[in-house]
Order: sequence, then C-alpha cells, then structure tokens
Amino acid sequence: MRFARLTTLPIAPLIVLMLLLASTAALGSPIVVGSLDLINVVPGPSGQDQLILTNITGPGAPSTSTITPLTFTGMTLSINGATAVAVTDLSAGTFAVIADSLLQGSITSFVLEGSLNPTSVEFGGTTQPIVPSFTVSYSGGALDTSGSCETDGTGCPHFDVTTSVSGVPEPAALSLCGSAFGLFAWFRRRLDANV
Repeated sequence: MRFARLTTLPIAPLIVLMLLLASTAALGSPIVVGSLDLINVVPGPSGQDQLILTNITGPGAPSTSTITPLTFTGMTLSINGATAVAVTDLSAGTFAVIADSLLQGSITSFVLEGSLNPTSVEFGGTTQPIVPSFTVSYSGGALDTSGSCETDGTGCPHFDVTTSVSGVPEPAALSLCGSAFGLFAWFRRRLDANV
C-alpha cells in the first residue's frame, strides 16, 4: 500500500501539469503580420537608407501569418528618440516606405507602434482574437546597411512585425483546465482515503 501511494503522488502532479500546459498552449502564439526592413538605396560614403514596412497578411500569406487581411492603422515612428511621426495606414498585402533619405548607418534606435484591424483572425484553422496592437523596436549599435546589404533587401537589417493570440482562453482550454483540477481533486481525495 505504501509503495502505491509513493508512485501515485508524483504521477498526479505530472498529469495535472500536462493538462494545464495543453490548455494554455494556444495562448500567446506569435503571429507574424509584417516586416520592417532597412535597405540601402544610395551606396557609398554619403549613402542613404529607407525603412520599408510590409503587411504580409491576407490571401497568399505565409504559414506563420494569417489569411485574414489586416490593416495597420494609427502608426507612429520615432527614430533615435526624435518626436514620433504619423505613418500612413497600410492595407493587407502592401508595402510602403515609412522613412526616406536616412543617413546610412545613423539609426541607433527606433520605435514603430500601431493598431491592427480587425481584431480577430483565422490562424491555425480557427478564428481567434488577437492583441490589437503591435510594437517593433530596436536600440543598440548603428544599423549597418553597408557591405552585404543589397538594394533588394538581401542581407539588410530585418524586423518582424508580430502580434499574438490574445489571452482569452477558448472553451476547450477551459474544459481541459477544469478536467485537470477535477483529476487533481480526485487524486488528492484518494490519497487522503489511503492514509
């Protein structure tokens, strides 16, 4: 009897932990909705760079994104701590130059913030609510577009624009969590009865 109690006790928390982890696996999954690329457009000692924002959502989107067309709205961009400037809205499957004539190698920090519309997307075969905003930021050494950076963007600094599935659990996740707590209570009651 004592041996049975010792083997049941470590298994019960393990089962509960596995059920809880399975119930929260879908929460917070990153969804890539766009890309921000710094490309060199004028090479040389007086070189110039551009920041290009691409919205990769909608039909034909990669598997890490969503086929639901999203619009990037209410965007602001701040470079090297300067006052944030408004950026034009960007529809699904389009791109735009959001900063032009930047001195090559001059960007040491930036923050791009915006909202996403709509706030539910088809991802992984189901419609799920998403976090309705995004922030892309960098702070560090000067972003280098010299050397291996090509005018088509190959080898240039690249940043993913991401959102995630919001923290609202699906009904299936709630039922798994309830099952886990019920199983834990059953094991606990069983252990107390054997003592």
